[in-house]
Amino acid sequence: MLYLAESNLTINFKQNRINVYMARTQNINLNNIEKLLSQQTMVILNAVDKKINGLENKINKFEEKTNKNFDKLTTLIDKFVNLYTKQEQEFKIMKYELNQIKKVIKDKLGIEIA
Repeated sequence: MLYLAESNLTINFKQNRINVYMARTQNINLNNIEKLLSQQTMVILNAVDKKINGLENKINKFEEKTNKNFDKLTTLIDKFVNLYTKQEQEFKIMKYELNQIKKVIKDKLGIEIA
């Protein structure tokens, strides 16, 4: 019976050593895994950050180009509106003058122009 108790102690001692070793190994592995995950997260975040910065630069360039084109278009429309307004004013003046000429012809010559 003493022999059996001694072997149980030996088995329990060995089992405890294995449990302690496994606990330490798991602790070390968990710490390593946490460090690796942290490093991996930083790498991923840096890559995403670079991609976002690149996209922001492209968007800024696109905005600048769009603003320049919009300015050109605005200038062109302003010129067109001014030209149209001048043409319209000239047309009104010509119409008024033509009516005056018609009136003079009617009064002086008695001829009505339609």
